[in-house]
Amino acid sequence: MSFRLDNFSYKSFRGSEKFLLVGHKLLGRLPGQRVTGWRYQKNLPVQDRSGGKSHPAEVSQSGKWRELVSDTTRHPEEEPSTSSYVDDTLLELRDVHKAFGSQKILRGCSFKIRRGEAVGVIGASGTGKSTTLRLLAGLLTPDAGEVLVKGVPRRGLISDANDANEMLKIGMVFQSAALFDSLTVGENVGFLLYEHTNLPEARIREIVRESLAEVGLKDVEHLYPSQLSGGMQKRVALARAVVRDDSETKMEQVLMYDEPTAGLDPVASTVVEDLIRSLHKKPTSSEKGGISSYIIVTHQHSTITRAVDRIIFLHKGKVAWEGTAEEFETTTEPIVRQFATGSLQGPIVYG
Repeated sequence: MSFRLDNFSYKSFRGSEKFLLVGHKLLGRLPGQRVTGWRYQKNLPVQDRSGGKSHPAEVSQSGKWRELVSDTTRHPEEEPSTSSYVDDTLLELRDVHKAFGSQKILRGCSFKIRRGEAVGVIGASGTGKSTTLRLLAGLLTPDAGEVLVKGVPRRGLISDANDANEMLKIGMVFQSAALFDSLTVGENVGFLLYEHTNLPEARIREIVRESLAEVGLKDVEHLYPSQLSGGMQKRVALARAVVRDDSETKMEQVLMYDEPTAGLDPVASTVVEDLIRSLHKKPTSSEKGGISSYIIVTHQHSTITRAVDRIIFLHKGKVAWEGTAEEFETTTEPIVRQFATGSLQGPIVYG
């Protein structure tokens, strides 16, 4: 088992959610469709997942998988086959329930993250958006339901030894950046490599410089987080999430962002949004350790329209609406329109 989350950091900072990048070695790549690039082509029939029968209503629109056929329209013999479906779905919440004490957060939440997707999770405060990220990342366990990694149920936390934790690399960027104040930028970005690899220090410094360059930062390794602007701290957190250990087998990665543009001015937000996109597009193949998909929890309208392709709207602990970023702007669904306009009239009620 090659779980590499610093135990001291995990135990000491769990309350403030200061976690580092989680990485695992690849046991083996599952067979199935291999999608090149970071998004699907437009208006092509979705790969057959139902025993040879095609479903014209299922198409790839604007480069996103969209499952437009409800369960009631499928015949019993047309259930998706596991062999062709698992390799496309990287992460899945299946009828997940989660409560903290007497407060029920998720009440049967189900959705999938497929290879090549840029997904936004939105909704009113307290609907479980950040909780879904922590469940998908393996930092929390569901009270009921399942979290699946490439079709394999995850048992326990990501630190526990099981096959699901060996199939996908997961990085997480928290809202507060969660940098160690007492460490320099270089030490923050290279923390995983310093603590959990035998790489020479010179090679670690080189990898750190490469990771910082990916997010547009140069000659900042010697600085401390307190010497950086909010936008620069966000970018350092991104660099830490994408830092690569070249001593182990490459595997595809899913990045998770919790409010990546919170507290930033509009220009700094645009820089971060474009950076998220560019990090996703850059790898030529997910098999080389590239970012296959990413998930963003956000309230910010510009992030919704610029940085994601598919949107999942949570309300009262369940998925209330799903659609593309374009459909988010045009749908007449009351809950979406209320959220988009900030109206006090609608299904979302405070107080």
